[in-house]
Amino acid sequence: MFKNPVYYRTSAFLFLISFLLVFVISGFNLLRFVNTLFLTGLTLLMIGSVALIIQSGFFTVFISGFRKIMQSQEEVYSEPESSKSSNKKQSSWTQWISPVCLTVGLIHTLLSYLLLL
Repeated sequence: MFKNPVYYRTSAFLFLISFLLVFVISGFNLLRFVNTLFLTGLTLLMIGSVALIIQSGFFTVFISGFRKIMQSQEEVYSEPESSKSSNKKQSSWTQWISPVCLTVGLIHTLLSYLLLL
């Protein structure tokens, strides 16, 4: 993932967009800018962490347990083919969103700490 140039372009694009958005939202006040930058960094870190947990398959045990419980209902209400293909798209979605959000969130958080000094 880190050798892929798309990863760097996506990270730079997300960083620039979020940095400019934080700058505009803060109203050109340095303290509000640092606070907003920190909160944006934490939000991106949380999104990246949730995507990483989903990607690792942590919830597969819970899902298989619910499938066993609802087995009779699952036979009656069969899953359409379109939703099965969306699961594959979601796994590829979490593969690039997790490292990008973690990287940009870490940069925002560290930058907010450095601006406080």
